Amino acid sequence: MAYEKRGVTLIRSHTFYSLPHAESARFCHIMLYMIKIEKNRHMILLNCLLHTRISMTSDQLAEMVHVSSRTIKNDIAELNDRLLAEDIAEIVSEKAKGYHIVPRSVDRYIAFRTMIQNLITFYAGRPVETTNRMIFIIQKILSNAYVRMDDLAEYLHLSKASLVEDIMTAQNFLKSYALHIRSIPGKGIRIEGNEYDIRQCMVEANIMQYRDARNIYDVPEFVDQFYQHRKDYEDIRHAMLEQLRKSKISLTDIGTKRCATYITLLPHRHQQNKKVIFSSSIRKELMASEEYAVAKCILHLPEVCRYVTIDEEDSIDFARLLILFRDFDLRNEQDVKSIKPLYLVEAGGLLERSFHHVRASMAQSFYASPLFVKYRKDFVSLVLHIYLENRFGHTASSHLITYAEALPDRISPICMEMAREFIDAIGTELNEKEIDGAVIVSLGALFQCIMRKIPYAYHPRRIAVVSTAGKVIAEQIRESLLDHFGRYISNIDIFEQYEMRKTSFSNYDAAISTSFSHSDNYYPMPFIQDIDFDAIHQNEALFHDLFLPGFVSRALNHLKEITHCYDDFQAEDLPSAIRILAFRYCHFKKVKEVSARMMRFERIHSYFNACSSTAFLFFTYEEVGQETIDVYHLKSVITHANDTELKYIMVICLAGKMPVEDLCLIERMMQLLQKSSEWVNDLFKSSDDAWDRAFEAVVGCKFRQKHSARFLL
Repeated sequence: MAYEKRGVTLIRSHTFYSLPHAESARFCHIMLYMIKIEKNRHMILLNCLLHTRISMTSDQLAEMVHVSSRTIKNDIAELNDRLLAEDIAEIVSEKAKGYHIVPRSVDRYIAFRTMIQNLITFYAGRPVETTNRMIFIIQKILSNAYVRMDDLAEYLHLSKASLVEDIMTAQNFLKSYALHIRSIPGKGIRIEGNEYDIRQCMVEANIMQYRDARNIYDVPEFVDQFYQHRKDYEDIRHAMLEQLRKSKISLTDIGTKRCATYITLLPHRHQQNKKVIFSSSIRKELMASEEYAVAKCILHLPEVCRYVTIDEEDSIDFARLLILFRDFDLRNEQDVKSIKPLYLVEAGGLLERSFHHVRASMAQSFYASPLFVKYRKDFVSLVLHIYLENRFGHTASSHLITYAEALPDRISPICMEMAREFIDAIGTELNEKEIDGAVIVSLGALFQCIMRKIPYAYHPRRIAVVSTAGKVIAEQIRESLLDHFGRYISNIDIFEQYEMRKTSFSNYDAAISTSFSHSDNYYPMPFIQDIDFDAIHQNEALFHDLFLPGFVSRALNHLKEITHCYDDFQAEDLPSAIRILAFRYCHFKKVKEVSARMMRFERIHSYFNACSSTAFLFFTYEEVGQETIDVYHLKSVITHANDTELKYIMVICLAGKMPVEDLCLIERMMQLLQKSSEWVNDLFKSSDDAWDRAFEAVVGCKFRQKHSARFLL
């Protein structure tokens, strides 16, 4: 039962239908026990082994989790004992190849693999134990009028000093919901805030409760505030979805789950006599909306009414939720018709004012491209979502569950910087109000989607096939080349070897032969010989020698010119590094202003990428005065958030007027660098060779997809 929608993935709510209930519960307990006594790296190791078809060496695994090969071998031995004990799988070691995993019980193996994947998504690099304690504290405070610090410390087996740190972590999360923790002498701590924000926070804290693996710290009084049985929730959700289909209103996947969970909370809040208060203007506006009529229908369904008696305020409040969680698609006429013209005008104005701030950035050629204009409705859809959240009660940007499917690591640094710029501009328009992190990621994904559709310059090749074994064989080579790579070939002609002497070489980019000869000594062009025409489409050398030169290398050559590598850079942490580099690149000009901007961008979405152990920092051309790609190797590794390691910092400054296809190529190459620290480290060995390999990897990836409609990066 998976719920998926554009760019957002909701963690599956029931994974173990293939297992009996008692069996699945016991299995969850076993898994949680494993996770509790181990580290985050054990989830990463298992996830890697479970989702790869090739063997991996201890050195490769060690690089992924930043520990020694010896530690990996010890981890594997411990994990293997546990997997074998539960008859799930066996981790097998093959000499000279590495480790791979072999299932034992198919049902258990499938359930286990899904659970690991979901836990990876949930924890997203956050320390397991710390996260679980934070969830416990949040649920405990949300469930009781007062909570004594001594009771929390005793239950969690923590010192008061450690408990204070965990409470501060919980407080930071609660702040995003406009809630705060207050200490009352003699009574304990309690939560304070308005009812709407408390309900939203409770829904968020409850969503994780029914993920595949429940939190190891039980808070029964929190769970009791919601539905008692999973079937209750499912009945409500299905009935709600049926009504939404009739109304033709579409919700995001996470919105569907939030709305259904919200309904199950209403009976308890009614018992507590807790009401959501609206201003008269907002109340009137919501009651006039299409969503209000739909909300009334949903809340008066038999599946809902058997649990709670609904009043007018509930309907108004639920209408607000439907607005906030709507999945607007302005390419759909039905969605356009259902939205108030005022909202579209305001969202469109917000979009234009925001783009006015960013059009002079490094991506100005991108913003001026016809393809960008074509996607305007998609941008309005996102901005409309932001506008309505701001108008009707902004939802928090902090979540206990990672909803965005770890997409940030798949989005290139350049596209994420464009998203930061845009969100910062919107924040300025909205008085710097915090914006949902999922929207930021969606925006970055949209930028990347558009960039992938911009074609990169390619000169189709002119090829001469030289026959040494007869024209029949030469014709077969010609047909094979045209069959596999026809759209990348301008013309291809066949010659006997003696005929090449009379041929104008300027008419061809390369020559091909099936046999070896010394004739290439006389040809002032690439001469590829002794090829297997049956395997032409698999010939890497053929691609490198014949087709790769067809790509315009202007952007590649430019990257080589502006790239510099520096060893032994030193900073205490990323904010310190930002301040040092701002001072270095700005030459006393607006250093404070630049540092403030970059720290603001860092809060919007971190510059740090865990996969490559690299922070990708962007300066504007106006700030630096020249284009540069500078890569710094830290003298001492910085321990960044969630115990991840920061090893490299890449400073990127690009002029905004470069051809858009060059920007797209650089964007793809930057994305390649963020996949692994090995790519970044190669720049220090030889930056020219590293960029050459990156260039070939990027253009070759699309090149080898012979069924592509056109040659796109």
